[in-house]
Amino acid sequence: MRKVLLVAGLLCLAGSARAQSPFYEVAKGSAIVANLPIVATAVQVDVSTRSIIMPGGKRRSTIEIWNDSSANNLFCGFSPLVSATATEDNYGRRIEPRSSWQLAIPPEVLVYCISDLATGLRTVITQLY
Repeated sequence: MRKVLLVAGLLCLAGSARAQSPFYEVAKGSAIVANLPIVATAVQVDVSTRSIIMPGGKRRSTIEIWNDSSANNLFCGFSPLVSATATEDNYGRRIEPRSSWQLAIPPEVLVYCISDLATGLRTVITQLY
């Protein structure tokens, strides 16, 4: 009987232990954040120093592209010929207003974006190393 009560007590404690604050994993290293205007011609959005080896032998591990427009789309891809037209070969991934695209890609892969707004829109690029 004593063992049953002990097990029941431990289960009650385990239930309350799960009710902790959420845990967020973060990268240890360096980051670059840039606010860029993206126009109707392709713009390379990743920082050109991405291939520099950081302390500890690390290179860029992730990039997030945030479309800061409240009304217009951003189109991104891996070619300087990225397009905002769905019928073209280099049609980019559409990033809707106020949303983002996160990538885990090697530093050798370049990222280009184009706007569907001729006057351009703002985007925020975050790169973690």
